[in-house]
Amino acid sequence: MSLNQEPQRSIYENHCLHYYKVKTINWSAVISGAMIAFGLTFLFNLLTLGIGLTIISTSEQGVRDLAFNGFIWSLIGGVIILFIAGWKTGKLIKLHPSDIAYCHEKLNANLAQASAPMEVCKTKCCYHGMTHGFLAWALYLIISLVFTFLLSHATAVSSLNSSFLNIPLGIPQAVAETANTAKVQQKATAEVPISPKTAEKAGIEIIGIFLIFTLGAAASSIGCHLGLLCHRKCVTANLNK
Repeated sequence: MSLNQEPQRSIYENHCLHYYKVKTINWSAVISGAMIAFGLTFLFNLLTLGIGLTIISTSEQGVRDLAFNGFIWSLIGGVIILFIAGWKTGKLIKLHPSDIAYCHEKLNANLAQASAPMEVCKTKCCYHGMTHGFLAWALYLIISLVFTFLLSHATAVSSLNSSFLNIPLGIPQAVAETANTAKVQQKATAEVPISPKTAEKAGIEIIGIFLIFTLGAAASSIGCHLGLLCHRKCVTANLNK
């Protein structure tokens, strides 16, 4: 009897997976995934900073090697972190079982007639996982940008306050001369044309940033899709026990 029950359960699992649908965007899962990505990235950046300070080099070749290794390290680590966050997002998505009784009734009728179960309703590929994963990545990116802006703003305000505290009273003329000198230097710097080498370096950096962001979004989307599929299989297996 047990030998016949296991194939029966497997047929129910494969046949009814698509009946566990995601009706709407589950924002609680998206927010949770974004916060998981932000927390893991914060810890990863601290680890990267600590390792970078321990192996820092002053030579030109050492700086190049450090920059290249840091890019590869950040790329691989970011992809792994966002895949984990996307997977967890998919596991947290709320599933809605719809028409389970109807599905089982049709399946039992087909089994009685010895016909293929997949002829009644075919398992369709669900892209809700990728949508939730991309939304979690986008929200994580927004949170990171806001956090970086607030941190840089707080640092700038702190530096400005320290500068005002270090300036003695009664020297407005010195302050005015310093401001005029800064304006002249800024104007002279603005007149200097950008060299092709500098533009090429900036272009390579932008392409590297684009690659990191693109792979991160893909990792989060794929991880969430796989996590959602695993979640649906677990729910179906528990139902058919």
